[in-house]
Amino acid sequence: MRTITARWSTAWKLVALCALALGTLYASKLCIPLRFIREEIRIQARKGSIEVSGLYEYLYAGKKPREILLFAPFPVDEGMKFADSIIIEEAGESGPFVRVPTKRLFNRVYFPIDCFPGRSTIVRLRYTQRVEGNTFTYILTTTKSWRQPIEDAHFEISGIPGSQLVINYPFDKDHDIYRATFRNFFPQVDLKITQIGDI
Repeated sequence: MRTITARWSTAWKLVALCALALGTLYASKLCIPLRFIREEIRIQARKGSIEVSGLYEYLYAGKKPREILLFAPFPVDEGMKFADSIIIEEAGESGPFVRVPTKRLFNRVYFPIDCFPGRSTIVRLRYTQRVEGNTFTYILTTTKSWRQPIEDAHFEISGIPGSQLVINYPFDKDHDIYRATFRNFFPQVDLKITQIGDI
């Protein structure tokens, strides 16, 4: 991460456009043996916005260290504005988190991560997003581009106190917090949450 900043500004557009054209997070699954193995997502619904914090773990099986470009997609429609206050950081298996440079292209933010043979890289993503109305989306279906399920996926969603959440996946409720854990998760639809009550 310390050495990529100079070439990042000149190369990111070409790589990002290639990734868009292929509809995947990396140029080729055969060329870059990177697996998306775990995610932990926390969503806090507020009045007029949501706050999202996510941890994503990637396992690299290549023989040489390399930098790989990923993207974070955001749902944007008449009810959801593009995310703001976006912070993306990366860390090794035991290292501290370091903020990484990002570039926006359409409704996606691209960022590089450093990968080392046989090791995991953990990405931490935090952002807020303005919401008009009482329904919001968290994108899950980009998992399909990895062509294999996520080993572990953990979700925690909390709404405005006193409200009820209607979620299109099975969640357990504990007071105002909704939790779910999925194994070998290969979602076919995005996560949709509707908040009912005094919002």
